[in-house]
Amino acid sequence: MFDPTRVDFCIEALERAGAESSQVQLIQRQQDELYLESDSLNLFRTTFDTSLKLVVIHNHRRAVMTTNVLDDRSLAETVEQLMTMTTTSLEDPAYDIAEYQPARDFRDGPSQPDYDLMYNRLHDFQVQVRRRFPRAILRRVSLYYLKEDMLFRNTNRVSFTSHIARYGFYTVFTSKKGRKSSATNYTMLGMKDLDRDILDSGSTDLLLKQSAEQIEPRRFPGKVQGDIIMSPDCLGSFIDFLVEIFLSSQALVSQTSLLKDRLDQKIAADSFSLSSKPVSPELAGKSFLTRDGYVADNCVLIERGILKTFVLDLYAARKTGFERAPSDGDFYVVEPGNSSLDQMVRTIDRGLLLGRFAGNRPSDNGDFAGVAKNSYLIEQGKIAYPVTETMISGNLLAMLEAIVAISTERVHFGQAIFPWIHFSGLTISGWSHVRCL
Repeated sequence: MFDPTRVDFCIEALERAGAESSQVQLIQRQQDELYLESDSLNLFRTTFDTSLKLVVIHNHRRAVMTTNVLDDRSLAETVEQLMTMTTTSLEDPAYDIAEYQPARDFRDGPSQPDYDLMYNRLHDFQVQVRRRFPRAILRRVSLYYLKEDMLFRNTNRVSFTSHIARYGFYTVFTSKKGRKSSATNYTMLGMKDLDRDILDSGSTDLLLKQSAEQIEPRRFPGKVQGDIIMSPDCLGSFIDFLVEIFLSSQALVSQTSLLKDRLDQKIAADSFSLSSKPVSPELAGKSFLTRDGYVADNCVLIERGILKTFVLDLYAARKTGFERAPSDGDFYVVEPGNSSLDQMVRTIDRGLLLGRFAGNRPSDNGDFAGVAKNSYLIEQGKIAYPVTETMISGNLLAMLEAIVAISTERVHFGQAIFPWIHFSGLTISGWSHVRCL
C-alpha cells in the first residue's frame, strides 16, 4: 500500500510556500509478468513503480512536476522548484483545480494474482497454438497482472483513493513456410479474470489464422477509389486519431479542430455511435478518476452520427466555454450495426479488408495516408487473397460521413469494444511508380 503521508507532506509544504491552489497524485503500480520468448517460458518478474505528480497554481500561473523520490528533503526541494516555476510560467485565469467533492474509495479487479492459473493459461496458449497453428512463430508473449493504487488530494479538500487490478496479455507473431514468412502482427488484451482460454479472447484466434494465410501475399491490383472494411484491430487507431485531432482539449483550446462549432450537429452516418466508458462493468480496464480530480463517468461522444461531447478537462472547459467531459477519453466502445461481416463483404466489387494501418498522425484537417498491413483484397463480393503492403489514403471526417455499414459482430479487447466498419471513397493503391532522374 502507498504512504499517504507523502501526499499530505506536499500539500502542507505548498500551502506554507504560499501556493493558492495545488493538487497531488500518488500512483503505485505492481506488475507480475510471465514472459514467453522463442517458444519457451523463460521469465517471471515482478516490477514496482511509484510516481508523485504535483500541480501548483499561483497568481494564475501553473507549474507541474513528477518525481519518484519521496523523502522529505527531496520533496521539499521539489516544492521549492515548483514555486519558482510559477514565477516564469504564462499567466492564464483559466487555470483551476477541482472543487470539493465527498471523499470516495474505488476498488475493482482481483486483489492478488493467481500465479498458478497465469502459468496454466500461458502454457495452454502455447500448446494450442502449436496444435492449431503449426506455422505460427511466437516472437514475444506476455501474460501479466497489473495493480494500480492511487491517492489524489487537493487544497479544496478533494480526497480520492482507487485500487484497480486486471490481467493483460500481449503477443507478437508471424507465420513461416520454408523460407517465406508473413508480416509481423500483434494483439493486446485486458481481462477481468482468467476464466477463458487466451486463444478464445479478443481476436487472437482470428489473427493467428490470418497470419498463416498471409505467408504468400500478392499485390493489390491497380489503384481504385473504393471501399474498405476496417477491422476492429485497426479501428482503435483511427478512433484515437479522431479524438486527438478533433475532440481533445488541445484541439479545442488551440482552435485547430474543424468540429469546434459542430456540437449537437451531425458529423457521421446515422449508424455510428461512439462512447468513452471508463467505469463500464463490461470492460476490464477502469479509470474511476479524471486527471484533473473528478469522479469519472461514462459518456457518449457521438450518438447516431450527432456530436454530443468534446473530451475536455477543467482547464479546456474554462478556456473554451464548453462543458468539462466526465471522462478523460479512452475505453472506447462503438455500437454494433445491422449487417454481418459476411454481408458487408458481399456488397463490395473491389476493395480492401484492412487489418492494420501504418502511417503518421493525420493532418489537422483529417487527411491521412499510409500503408495497409495484414490486409486482404475483396473482389466480387469475396475475400480473394492477402495483399502485400498497399497504400491507402483518405480523410477522417469524410470517412465518418461515408460509413456504409457496421457489423453486428464486435471484438471485445477488454479495454475497448469495436466492430468491423465498411467505409467508401478511400484511395487504395497496390503500387506506385517512381521516376528516377
